[in-house]
Amino acid sequence: QPARLAQAWGEETWKIYQTRQSAARLRNCVTPEELRLKFQRCYQASEARLPQCKAVHANPDSYWRSQPGRSTSTHSEDFKRMDLASKCCAFNYSALLLNSPRDPPFPWEQDYLCGTGPLLKLEDTAYASRSTIRLDGREATGGARFFYVGDRVSFEVVVRNGRGEVQALGGDSVRVWLVGAAGLGAAITADLTDLRNGSYRATSVLPWAGKVEVKATIAHTRNLFRTVAYIQRYFTTSHWFTALWKKGAFSEATPCSPYPALPAFSADEICNLTNKNGGFPWYCGKPIKKGLNCSDYVSARKIDYPSFLPLTAAEEELIELTESKRPFLIPSSISFDVRPKTGTTDTTLPLPTLPCNQRDFSQTFTETDQFGYLYAHQWRPFACRLPNVTADFLQQCLKDTQILYLGDSNTRLQMDIVTPLVNCRNIIKRARHNWHAPLWCDNEALKISVKYFPPMHPFYGSVGEQVKPEVLSSPVEKMDAIPATGKYIVHLHLFLHFMPFHLGLAEHRLQLLRSSTERLLARNPHVFVIYQSAFSSYDHSAKNKHKMNILLAELQRTIMAGLGSRVMFVRTFPITVAIENKSGHPKESNQFMNLYMGHICGR
Repeated sequence: QPARLAQAWGEETWKIYQTRQSAARLRNCVTPEELRLKFQRCYQASEARLPQCKAVHANPDSYWRSQPGRSTSTHSEDFKRMDLASKCCAFNYSALLLNSPRDPPFPWEQDYLCGTGPLLKLEDTAYASRSTIRLDGREATGGARFFYVGDRVSFEVVVRNGRGEVQALGGDSVRVWLVGAAGLGAAITADLTDLRNGSYRATSVLPWAGKVEVKATIAHTRNLFRTVAYIQRYFTTSHWFTALWKKGAFSEATPCSPYPALPAFSADEICNLTNKNGGFPWYCGKPIKKGLNCSDYVSARKIDYPSFLPLTAAEEELIELTESKRPFLIPSSISFDVRPKTGTTDTTLPLPTLPCNQRDFSQTFTETDQFGYLYAHQWRPFACRLPNVTADFLQQCLKDTQILYLGDSNTRLQMDIVTPLVNCRNIIKRARHNWHAPLWCDNEALKISVKYFPPMHPFYGSVGEQVKPEVLSSPVEKMDAIPATGKYIVHLHLFLHFMPFHLGLAEHRLQLLRSSTERLLARNPHVFVIYQSAFSSYDHSAKNKHKMNILLAELQRTIMAGLGSRVMFVRTFPITVAIENKSGHPKESNQFMNLYMGHICGR
């Protein structure tokens, strides 16, 4: 097997790859030797888990392609063979390597891939249990710590690996937050600075009186970021799609991707379905049956589970731990009392006098993680005062308004929160829990219309679900279809469906959304656009997709910034850190709705 792997790699492939701009920057960061050793281990480990992988490894390409002469309708069998190939680490990696998901690489990508080698021992990564957090602050006589409402406190976090050594490069995803006494419903996320030497400085204002407890975690380690960056650059995705081709009695299934690089398919054997995907890149293997061609594409389905990929044993264990054990809490016994300011009985900071509907939206793009806090289970921004967003309030606010929710299931969740409040009647009704199709709800008396459209591929439906292109929509086309007159609110949120892919894909989609937003703002003076960011989640489900969330949130903020006073950025990350969100669909998503509707209504 090692000899066959070396032959499959081919020096010519490596020479071609090295001519690319990204390769010049990543040279000696991920080497052929690293890939060869990981593939060798992956083949051996997969055969130990699944004995049938031995037959797959004997002819891996045949498992990604429909086999001739079996029958006219083979899509079910084809899918099972690709699913098995994915579980067996059976990738034509020399072909995938030639694809460059982004040239040049992101600066952070180069940092993680070149500054950190593959993880060989789990103890080499950051361990929350060996890390420390220390309070920098005043202590009263007798050692009893107390502060006053409005004081600022700072903390030093030192990240260490499993041997207790300081992780001197930085780049770990450290989070610090403060929580109030049980029942108070109070929490705030600290601002954090990575000092790039293993130390992190966290700072926070103290906005409420009472007992305060300090919590800290390493949500994702530098080694995890390196592992995921390696997967996404060299294998394009951790979770493949398949196409269903069908015409008359003929059917077939082949692999699909937003990149023109597919296992076992050469460049001239790939169908470019970008036009059928609303202008967003989408490529699928060309069917081999004589009765089928590229125009016979019917739908796409995700492979049931993410791929078994070429990793070290330690990298594999790190991913599994990240998915099952988060958050990794840093030991902390820091707690203190916060008292009302001398001469007052105020238990919180005074509420701002500026109503949120008079605030410049562009300021939401420059906010830090400390842009507000939770108190009495309600989010309070520091910059402005939110109104009480009730049903009556929303119905008066949204008269003669159309709301378009464009995005994934968390966008649909926002529609689910709004529609009961505006008392609308379903025109297109949700027929089941896992609903991946448009929705439409109208209040005819108040002329309020609320619509939801899921985005084009990559879109991960439920296990076994064939997602047809006609139930998906291009958010760019939906925005471009808005006329020059009429009141509109456009809500955008694209997150989890991008996470298995290189973030260059999300960057491309965001750039297209920015351009369509610019056209819309120039055309219609009565439009508001809301971009809801990626959020924090300690989702314990297997193969969760939250590993690069903090990097995507920053990408969203920087690309959508600078569009003027009618575009708002809903920074959900610090809200979900403060509430210790553990779900891929945050239960406190109503806080996001209160935030953006409280800024829009009355404007």
